[in-house]
Amino acid sequence: IQRAFDSYGDDAFEDVARWERSYSRLSPEHKALLPRHPLKFEAAKKCIAANGYFFEKLLENFAGPGAPAHLKVEMMSQDNHRTHPGDVDKVRYVLKNLVRDWTAEGALERSQSHAPLLRELERLV
Repeated sequence: IQRAFDSYGDDAFEDVARWERSYSRLSPEHKALLPRHPLKFEAAKKCIAANGYFFEKLLENFAGPGAPAHLKVEMMSQDNHRTHPGDVDKVRYVLKNLVRDWTAEGALERSQSHAPLLRELERLV
């Protein structure tokens, strides 16, 4: 999983490059139906860069001298090993959960998923 966090940016940028290649193969008529897609590709790249920076700092915090022993990770060298697709999905799931649990954008989903649990805990306590 650590490798997936470490290689998140490369994997995600590869996905956007695939989207761009697919878009470039569309006919002009079909591209006209999706005029904002190039802007979405650029926005995705900015988000990937920000998320990659976040993961880099996260891993640094768990590799440093102050990291709890049971959470400590060793910084890995950049190599050409491909990350397992299942691990890439786990990293994206972590991002989704962070958005849900810590952002204004995630408030609705947070209330839908957490509120029933909290109500039940309050009822039991």
